[in-house]
Amino acid sequence: MVWISKQVIIATLVVCASPIYAQAPSTPTAPAASKSAAPMSGLNLGEFDTSKPGQLKWENNPFVKTVESIGVQDMHLTAIVYRPGSAAALINDLVVKEGDHVGDSQVVHIEAKRVVMRNDDGIFSLTLSGRAQ
Repeated sequence: MVWISKQVIIATLVVCASPIYAQAPSTPTAPAASKSAAPMSGLNLGEFDTSKPGQLKWENNPFVKTVESIGVQDMHLTAIVYRPGSAAALINDLVVKEGDHVGDSQVVHIEAKRVVMRNDDGIFSLTLSGRAQ
């Protein structure tokens, strides 16, 4: 009985492996160099290949945050959380620390009652009264 089962399994494997039932392997051919050949990816790259470098237009990168130009008069200091060695301030609804930017201005130093900032025009400070000095 075991001998018959082995023969049936071997016969099945031989029949399944024969080229009659299996798809014959095809030899790969290189695509023609003409523009009518469809790419293997299925993408239409015809216009991409024929574009000239001067025709490309770059758009804004959606992953890079743009810097808004905020005037000194438009900056409002709302709160300061101060502890020696660690301080944060709330300027224009943004929580900032030393080195952070608000628009094109950089936070230089945070003190108990004022924030010192720098931009291209110079150094200025914001006080809790909300006015730039």
